[in-house]
Parts: sequence; C-alpha cells; structure tokens
Amino acid sequence: MYQNGNCPQDRFDVVVVGGGAAGLLAALAVADSGATVVLLEKNSEVGGKTVWSAGLVTAGGTVVQAERRVEDSVDAHRREILAHAERTGVLGIPGVSEKLGLLIDNVADAVDRLAACGVRFGGPHPEEMHSVARGHQFVPGARAAIAALAQKTAEAGVRIRRDTPVDELITGPTGSILGVRAGGREIRANAVILSAGDFSAAGPGRPAPQFAEHAYKSWATGDGQHLAAEAGGDLVGVDSMVFAALITVDEPLFFAHPHVLAAGAIVVDGTGRRIANETVTFGHGYAERTPHDLYLVVGGDQLAGVATSADDGPVGRDGWLRTGKSHLGNFGGVGYAYVDDLLDAGHAVRGESLDHLAATLGMDAATLRREAAEIAKAVGAEDRLGRSWSTDPFANGPFLAVGPMRGAVALGAGGIRCDERMRALDSSGEPIDGLYVAGDCADSAGAGFITGGHGYGLGWAFASGLIAGRDAAASTGASAGRPAEAANAG
Repeated sequence: MYQNGNCPQDRFDVVVVGGGAAGLLAALAVADSGATVVLLEKNSEVGGKTVWSAGLVTAGGTVVQAERRVEDSVDAHRREILAHAERTGVLGIPGVSEKLGLLIDNVADAVDRLAACGVRFGGPHPEEMHSVARGHQFVPGARAAIAALAQKTAEAGVRIRRDTPVDELITGPTGSILGVRAGGREIRANAVILSAGDFSAAGPGRPAPQFAEHAYKSWATGDGQHLAAEAGGDLVGVDSMVFAALITVDEPLFFAHPHVLAAGAIVVDGTGRRIANETVTFGHGYAERTPHDLYLVVGGDQLAGVATSADDGPVGRDGWLRTGKSHLGNFGGVGYAYVDDLLDAGHAVRGESLDHLAATLGMDAATLRREAAEIAKAVGAEDRLGRSWSTDPFANGPFLAVGPMRGAVALGAGGIRCDERMRALDSSGEPIDGLYVAGDCADSAGAGFITGGHGYGLGWAFASGLIAGRDAAASTGASAGRPAEAANAG
C-alpha cells in the first residue's frame, strides 16, 4: 500500500465490485489466471441474492452430467434452446441470440469450475423444453454452494473485503478506468469488474426503478449500473423488470409456479380472503395489495395430479415429466417441489377440510369457506375478481396451504450494455477501457429468463462472471501463476 495525499491506496491487477454468484466466480477466474484481485462487498456477507435463489443452474455438456451418464454437449444445448427461442418468437428480439449463445457456450465451464470448488449438485433435473436433463441443483442449497465457492475463492488468494461499498470509479484523462474509491481509500487496478447485482430497489439520490417499493431486497440498488453509467456506460432497461414472484418467507425458498395457479390454486391472506385474480397477478401485484403474509391453497383434485418421489427415476426429479403429472414449483435444494417436500420442510399444512386447514393456520374458517363457495357458484362464469372457472377446484379434499409467502419484485432489468467479452460499452457501442460488467449489472437482453426455462438466471450470473474474470485478467497481462506486475516487468 502507498499514499496519495491523505488517501491510502492499494494496488491490484483487478478489482471486483460485488460478491454474489457472478462476482465470486469472476474473482476466482482472475486468481486462476495468476493476477492479483480484491473483491469488495457492501454487505456483511458475500452471496448476494444467490443465497435466496432456488439454486438451479441449467447447462449442457458438464462433468456432472457425464458422471451421471447423461449424454449431452454444449452444441446440443445451443441448438435446442435456440430452436426453442425461435419457436416462441423471442430469438428475433435484439441481443437475445448473441447473449443466449454466450450464456450456453460458457455455462458448462462455469458448472465444472463450481464442481471443482466442492459445490455439490443434485440431478440433473429435466424440463419440457430440453430433450435431456440439464438442471443442476445446488444441494443441500444455495447457501452451502456460496460458502464452498467463497472458501475456494479465498484459498486461491482473492482478498475479500466485506462492508465495503464503492463510492466511485477512478477514471483517467481519456476515460479509462484506473480503479475505485471506497470508504476513503483508493484502490488502483488495471481492470474493474462490476458485479454488484440488480437494480430493483431505490437508492439514495437516484431515481427509483418501477415497483421499487416491492423490491425483494432493499439493498439491490443498482450500485454497479450507476457506477458504470457515471463513467460513460450505457444503462438500458431500467424501466422494466425481469422477475416478480410469490416466494415463501422461510428458507429453503419455494417459488410458486404460474401453472399451479392456472390449474385452480388460489392465494389468500391471513384471514382466508382472496385478494386478486391469480391468473393475471404476479409477485408485485400481490405486494401492491397487501404487505402481509399470503398462502397458496390447493384443492384435493389438483393435489391428486401432483407427482411423488416414487415417480422419480434414479437420478433427477423427473417423476412429473415421466408420468405426465405436475409439480408445485421450484424449491431450494430439491429442484421441483412435490407435496411431501413442502410438508416435510414445514412450508405447508394439509387438512381434510377447509375448516381444518383454517384452524391450523389461525385463519377465519368462515371466510375461507365463503371464498370456496363463491368459486363453486362461479363455475362456467367469472367470480368477483374476474377469474373464470370451468370446474370447482375445492369440491374435494384433502386441502393444502403453502406459506407464509410474500409477493415481490425479485429482479430488476436495468443493465449496462456489454460485448461478448463482458466489456462495458458506452452509448456509441465502444468498450470503456478497463471496465467489465457481469451478472445482473450486465445487460443480458433477458437471456436468463426470456426462454421461459429455469436455471438460466443463475446460469447467466456464473457464465458472465467467468468470462469477465478471464478477460479482465488477460487484459492485465497476467498468465497462470504469474501476476500482471511480474508479467509486465518481464
């Protein structure tokens, strides 16, 4: 460390801002390349929103698949998902083809690197759009995966500084990035990687994104996006969001799937009252109507069509697909949730009658019965909330209630435009020297969610982090085992 006036300085080849999935793997990739690196995390713990995710990464051609005798390749994965995107009409959206291809071409490498770090995967699990199982599920969950990755990152020589928000980027006379200022300290570097998460919450002195009051995490204030924009980066997509969801309050997190609601399930508050048309309401819609606990209620006929673990094959959670039955949603550490998964985790209760269910949850039984009676009367028509019913989903028991749950905006869409090397671009499309973006800081053109498949959000985080880390390290002149300063001296 050296001094510049009254400001203490550090010197590293690369600074990584943000310690979620993208930042941790980016920092590890830098260290693997032989460059020196510091990771700055504004929160007290690394992991970002990854630790609150379902923990599914979709990839093709991985070591995990090969070990479990699933024949696949990166090329097969690319062909299949691009064909699916074309069929669904999203491939023609600007940037989707390029970013989706970039994700698929690099996510298998990322999964292999995670496995080498000691991250454990269940599955792989299937999905309708894939001909083979590609869903790699963190086990026992996302927190354990992040802990293993953070430990390996520290062992590789990455300096991790928690409780260290970055105030601004240091720029040179030509606009190149020379480092960061954080907490009164200058940290000089040849490259900076911004991987500080999404922009869904309001930050001090910044315009609030849409639905900011319903952000899942109040610290998701788009720090990386704004740092880059202040340095000339082109910030796009701020006026939209990527993902709003109905999520359990407790861990492991369960994310209710829209198909469960479409099949007849309802959402009620703690009194047993429905608050919205479930077929057209998403996470932020529930949050706008109530800040209180919500419960997903499922009737007996629908429960009878949910697969069980006895339907699964020897490797993945595939019984729902093998039998033509259904699952209830994504569930951390498991993949796709069945009824017993939620009961065993304490996330759900089952009752032979609606009165029994209400009594167990402390709801008003009369209110819950009235809601069910209104639905029965609305068969062949619309109820008071505008939902159409073709059958009565609560004619038969038993009944299941999942909760408590909350509606939230889980991810904002704003990101910095970038190229295939994850270099940040300015408004003219030129790369900003020394500046990289990864994860939700980077404009992915919606690649993580636009196909409708699962596991691509985390896939984008890890793939983009791996690309950014490798390219940033290469830009410093580092080679494996040889820091940039030594390489430059030679």
